[in-house]
Amino acid sequence: MTMELSLEERLAKLEHQVERINDRHEIEMLVADIMTCWSQKNMHLAGKHMAKEMPDVCAEVGDRGTYVGWDKLRLLFDVEYQIPDNRGNMLRHFLTTPQIEVADDGKTAEGTWWTIGIETIMNKDNVPQAVWCFCMIAYDFIKIDGVWKTWHSHWYVLAKCDYEKGWANDYDQWTTQWIDRDKYQIKDGVKVEKHDDAKTTWHNPYTPKWIQEAAPAGPVPYKTWKNSNWIFRHCPEFIPKDMPNFDPDDPEYKVEK
Repeated sequence: MTMELSLEERLAKLEHQVERINDRHEIEMLVADIMTCWSQKNMHLAGKHMAKEMPDVCAEVGDRGTYVGWDKLRLLFDVEYQIPDNRGNMLRHFLTTPQIEVADDGKTAEGTWWTIGIETIMNKDNVPQAVWCFCMIAYDFIKIDGVWKTWHSHWYVLAKCDYEKGWANDYDQWTTQWIDRDKYQIKDGVKVEKHDDAKTTWHNPYTPKWIQEAAPAGPVPYKTWKNSNWIFRHCPEFIPKDMPNFDPDDPEYKVEK
């Protein structure tokens, strides 16, 4: 026999549910605002939503490597994404299919989004090249002083290709990229150390040579944040041992022999 909840218990439950609904709305607005900044000229504005207070705040975008800590993130968004002439360049991604889970304790959240990207890149001959870029984004969020911020973020490139050729015929040039990090420094003149620890932990875009895995997975309900293993819920055997905020020895994600 199920016991009926008292009025106080029902109100407390409703308040908890309303708070989580509001959290999800705030997180959706946060990520949408990041996307409005996702252009070559304004990329540096994306940093305003990052949990710079956290020493392990990090971001990984495609095969650029992992940037851990606020100084490294400034290097990525304030410097590496900036180019001398923005004319002819475009990076626009349209968000879809948000999956957001807020922890029961209300301190953190996890979420994924799909993106449809239309990009224009100036090639080596300074001719604009139209590019398709389809991605998924996985986030860990943390609430600091009542404000949601991105804590760990990872852009997973699903397919990237020349607009006219398509992903079945144009893929090799997008599977790796090289950045000369020696020449970069922060705009205000503060020298940033060479970013030589930016290992790419996961890059699995479409090519006929690779098998794509079901990563990232969508989040599931959880009580309190533990680690970022949820991203590999469908393929735990691929959890990289050196990936930040992952625990390859977590028994919940052990692969059965």
